[in-house]
This record gives sequence, C-alpha cells and structure tokens, in this order.
Amino acid sequence: MPLFYNLCGVVNDDESIILDYEDLFRLIASSVSAPGLPPKLQTALDKVRLFLFIGFQFENWHTQLLLRLLCGHEQTEKYAASRQHVEEDTRDFLLHQFQIEFLEKDQSFLDALHEKCSSRNLLRTLANPASAEEIDIIKLIQTGKDLAAPLEVLRRQTDNTPLAQEATLLMGRYNSLMEEKNKGVMDSRDYFVEYNRLIDSILTTARQAAAV
Repeated sequence: MPLFYNLCGVVNDDESIILDYEDLFRLIASSVSAPGLPPKLQTALDKVRLFLFIGFQFENWHTQLLLRLLCGHEQTEKYAASRQHVEEDTRDFLLHQFQIEFLEKDQSFLDALHEKCSSRNLLRTLANPASAEEIDIIKLIQTGKDLAAPLEVLRRQTDNTPLAQEATLLMGRYNSLMEEKNKGVMDSRDYFVEYNRLIDSILTTARQAAAV
C-alpha cells in the first residue's frame, strides 16, 4: 500500500502546517536530531523502493536537506511530478545528487493515479470535503500572482453573514502588507511569513463560511 506523507502539514489541521521560519526550523531540528523522524515513519521509509514528490520547491536548501533525510540512499527510484518551473541547473543537481527524475509536464500522472486508485477502491472518503466556493478560492491562491482575487471571492461568499467583517479585516491586512512591501520597509522573510498566515486565514474563513 502506498504511503502518503504531507511533509509540511495538512490544511485541515492548523497545528501541523509549516507557516513561518520558526515552524520550519522546528521541523528540521526534530528531523536531524535524536530520535529523528517518528519511528513508524522511519520504519516505513526503510522499506520504500519508490518515491514520488508532489508540490516540492526543489530550489530551497531546506527542501534538499529534507530530501537527504527522507531518501538519501541511492537504490530507490525517485520521481518528481511538478508543474512549476524548475531551473535546468537545479534539475541536473537533483538528478546527480539524489537521482530524482522529473516527469514531463504533459503527463497527466495524478489523473492516472487517481483513476487507478479509484478502480481498486483505494480512495479514502474525505471527512470534510471542501465546498465548491472553497475549491475556487484554493485554485485562485494556487494559480494567481496575489491574493486580491481569492479575497474578493471570499468577500462575496461571506456577504450578509457573520463572517463578513472577518473577510473585510483580511482584505485590510492584505492591503497593508502590500503597501509595506511596495514601500520597501519590510524584510522579505517577514513578508512571506505574513503572506502565508493570510493564506491560512483565508482558507479557514472560507471553510467556516461553507459551514454557515
């Protein structure tokens, strides 16, 4: 049976999500120090002969460190399914250092995987499936260059509900963040931490709005 491991957390479990550098450093520290990775996970990884990486930002040094911890041994096959642009020199580095091969962008790997799992009744029933509005917001966050569009959808979704004020406050936080960024008065690390916190707040509010 395949093992799916959400390295940076699960969106429905707020405590598990890696939102800022403090969370990231805690993850790395717990991974490299004794006792290291959770024993059950380490036991499972020791038996793995095939890795598939989805949604990784391979240029980041901490990602490459975690790759070494998770699958440093060479005898395993490793593939990456990613639609994001990865520089050619990064691909070469990952191929030679970790033996990771990148699947072509036109391969509908995830669709084929989902279809095969469905045919074998391996799909898990979602405890809290996302609403259509929440999915729209998630897609806008993933594909957009900023948070203006998902915030506008959230504003319309929460209009005339108890969460309308929360959506307005989030829009204000976002506008203030962009203003500080454009003025050049905010450190880039602080900017990305607040940006990620905003995304988490938007998704949380969208989930709450769907339940109203």
